[in-house]
Amino acid sequence: MKLPSQTLQMVHQKLFHSSLPYFTDAALIEMYTSRSDDMRRVALSVLLTRAVIPHRIAQHLRFYTRVVEFSRMYGILFYEVLSRGSQYRVEATLHRMTKPMGYAMLSPSPEEVHHQPSLVSMPLIMQPRSDFYKDDPIVVLDFRSLYPSIIIAYNLCYSTCLGKVSKHRRGRLGVLTSYKQVDPLLLRLLAEDDMCPKSHRVTFAPNGCMFLSPEVRKGVLPQMLQALLDTRLEVLAALKHVAQPSGDNHMQRILQEQQTAIKNARKHNLWVHCGLLYWTNAVCGCRGCHSHAWASDT
Repeated sequence: MKLPSQTLQMVHQKLFHSSLPYFTDAALIEMYTSRSDDMRRVALSVLLTRAVIPHRIAQHLRFYTRVVEFSRMYGILFYEVLSRGSQYRVEATLHRMTKPMGYAMLSPSPEEVHHQPSLVSMPLIMQPRSDFYKDDPIVVLDFRSLYPSIIIAYNLCYSTCLGKVSKHRRGRLGVLTSYKQVDPLLLRLLAEDDMCPKSHRVTFAPNGCMFLSPEVRKGVLPQMLQALLDTRLEVLAALKHVAQPSGDNHMQRILQEQQTAIKNARKHNLWVHCGLLYWTNAVCGCRGCHSHAWASDT
């Protein structure tokens, strides 16, 4: 809400279109300590209103429902939804996927992150040329879930990364200084690709990173993104075909907050940054895989 001030009276006026009386703390103390019962009653009434109104505002804004659905979506505590940042949410979401699969997520120290190789490329965004187009046709294209689609289509994930193309058997993989490529496995997969041109066991990113195809090993990140996409479609279908026709306002509110939670999960993972924020972390630099910024050339 855009308000000239964030006082309780201003917020209440904006949401409920009714004004609240304003008393300074000194005035309330004077009223409460007076010998008049009426003055003390007024002071207690004002204090009771101050205690009740924030709860009423939170209910009006569906604050509790929203935070509960966020907590369920990310698998974190109620208070952590409010106090922790986006990377914590991404890690919690990934941890729920990796733990049943038997994976352990790498947690590098700040020193290891600081000493990893720096980024060598960044995303290229082509800006349109501003002009007046009188006769030329203009086509505006938009992609639905572009970055998740790229991750899913090419199976881009930590668990499918084979390292970078290099003539040395040992090299760096993000913060890992002694990553060893399994040459026999790589040669066998490349040989199978040569025998079957229509199927690929190894995908080469433009910056030289290699990833296994879904037929060999399905990545954790694509599975998580696909689950989020499918869940959002299910929630939208339930909202459209069940909650709205039946007029169930309570169910509509819950489904709306679930959809918002999924949308924020995509945003914080960040549909782009699920691959970049956590994976390469080109934004906040807290994670350790800068050398595999696959999205830098897509």
